Amino acid sequence: MESKVTDFFATILQLSPEDITDDTTPDDIAQWDSFKHMMLISSFEEEFDISIEPEEIVDMYNSFAVFKAAIITKLGERPAFGGLHGKINI
Repeated sequence: MESKVTDFFATILQLSPEDITDDTTPDDIAQWDSFKHMMLISSFEEEFDISIEPEEIVDMYNSFAVFKAAIITKLGERPAFGGLHGKINI
């Protein structure tokens, strides 16, 4: 699951997944500004059929490790997932 989150994150920011580590922060990636962060949130909500609370959105801007953990936690809160577009399956 972690690799799927990383791959989707990288795709949205037009990066290689190898460029992203748990220690990656918005300061490390020029593309990861506040506007793109909201785009990431929206894209993950749509693709993974999850809902992210406003306070979580702020926390998720700290590092990729926090972002990834929040997404994986959200996915664990639901019993099953087929993907809105059928692209990502758990």
